[in-house]
Amino acid sequence: MAHQAESAKEDEATRPADGGDLSRRPWRPYFEASLGFRNHWYPAFFSRQLAEGECRGQVMLGERILFKRIDGRVYAIEDRCAHRGVPFSVRPECYTKNTISCWYHGFTYDLRTGALVAIITDPESTLIGKVKLRSYPVEEHKNLVFAFIGDEAPHPLILDPTASRSLSRATGASRPRTASTPLTSTSTAIPRSSTSPGGRFRSRATSRLGKAW
Repeated sequence: MAHQAESAKEDEATRPADGGDLSRRPWRPYFEASLGFRNHWYPAFFSRQLAEGECRGQVMLGERILFKRIDGRVYAIEDRCAHRGVPFSVRPECYTKNTISCWYHGFTYDLRTGALVAIITDPESTLIGKVKLRSYPVEEHKNLVFAFIGDEAPHPLILDPTASRSLSRATGASRPRTASTPLTSTSTAIPRSSTSPGGRFRSRATSRLGKAW
């Protein structure tokens, strides 16, 4: 009876109750991570998939992001105009290398900062210089383009377990999952080897990033 009562208390402490306050639960972040854990670096695409001057739309953790390579460096901002929410990637219009203009009403943003710098249909608008889209930190490493998705200041890419695992998979090296590694869709399966004596395990590296994302 005592054992059953103790088990019931453990279940109550770990199972969400209907209408309960999830903010007081230690595992709340796991319920909020249906699309992935925020405040981490995530691989977006291979470097070769974005040439100089090209734009590319991508959805990451449920957020629409527009990437463009300018003078060799990749920048990223929200893929939507602040005016009517129109996605730029549907019809990218770049009249200068550093800007993108909304094809709907001509709102023009600096791709490096997300700031509204001009409105083609209303050059004297007081909104110019006051409106700003969200910009995303971007880094390129080992022929992969990474974007930091979150609300905190980005930590170094090399220290992010999610990014490190993705780099290992892309370069053919294996990296076992540890307790500190977030459980995301990039997890590598560890199958039992049919050729190794004693039932040892080996990791299977994935050479194509697309298989994991």
